[in-house]
Amino acid sequence: MTQLFDKAAVFTDIHFGDKNDSERHNRDCLNFVKWFCQCVREEHCDAVIFMGDWFDNRSRLRVDTITYSWQAIELLDSLGIPVYWLIGNHDLFFRNNRNVTSLPYLGSNKNIFLINELVEINDVLFAPWLTGSEFAEVPSYEVKYVFGHFELPLFLLNQNVPMPDKGGLHADHFTTCDAVFSGHFHKRQLKVNEHGIPVWYPGNAFPLNFNDVNDTDRGCMILEWGHDPVFVNWPDAPSYLRMNLSELMEVIDELEPSEAVIEIKDDVGLEIEEAVELKELLDDKFRLIHLKPMNKELDVSEEVDISEDAKSVDEMVIERLRSIDTEGSDYDSELLVELYESVDPDKGT
Repeated sequence: MTQLFDKAAVFTDIHFGDKNDSERHNRDCLNFVKWFCQCVREEHCDAVIFMGDWFDNRSRLRVDTITYSWQAIELLDSLGIPVYWLIGNHDLFFRNNRNVTSLPYLGSNKNIFLINELVEINDVLFAPWLTGSEFAEVPSYEVKYVFGHFELPLFLLNQNVPMPDKGGLHADHFTTCDAVFSGHFHKRQLKVNEHGIPVWYPGNAFPLNFNDVNDTDRGCMILEWGHDPVFVNWPDAPSYLRMNLSELMEVIDELEPSEAVIEIKDDVGLEIEEAVELKELLDDKFRLIHLKPMNKELDVSEEVDISEDAKSVDEMVIERLRSIDTEGSDYDSELLVELYESVDPDKGT
């Protein structure tokens, strides 16, 4: 069988319009695509694969976000090689069907092939966000590679929280391919299933928030046909760091300016004036600084009215999660509850 590519460049989950259509985030997205296109040329790739979640917001697109997005799309199209573009769940208005997407205009780009249904091309299966009975169909394809936007259980949603097993497609269901690659979960990770098949989440384009704290293994993947994947981290990516102030002070003189967002926990007891001075000192070292003050002990002499029938914080959070209207949303309220209940309060995960 004819192989689809000799060497493909792959990326996923860039999320244009995240952070309330932040201009800085959209610039990050565009700069990532510029860097990615440079990688494609340097690696002499003959195909690009995007594995879903181009946009973040599923219900509306702001004009400036569309403008940044279109510039990036034009850059990818101008590479002059096939771009196989999977629809992810964030690119859909309805979670359970793919009738309405935010990317219908991609058909006007001559080199971009929009994948909005299961498609087998030259020994490769492309699978967008799955709906209906497609969960049972995917493992039946006998191909070399599978590229999808899968929500496979037991893989990590972020650094420490695994996806619960709620049925549907499972990594062990793949039996007739050489490797599986998926978007959707942002952390780079690998599991070899019970049949010896590697199932990869290559990681998204770059860290987006503190769910990605201290994790910079993001960027793109280069896959040469018949070889193991090679991962390339974007060197100019924003990052998210978290540390105690005492730890920071030990290395403060060695810090170089970076695109990091840092959360600093005051474990030494700064006064307000000292905190202001610290921020001024660090302003040119980090993109953004969050300083968490030292916890104050509760003054037990204060009068606090606690009713016996008052709801606990956990009860109120769960009640609120179950009240969320998930129509047109990316969330399942019961899954949110399950994830919340799995959090270890001592570890924050």
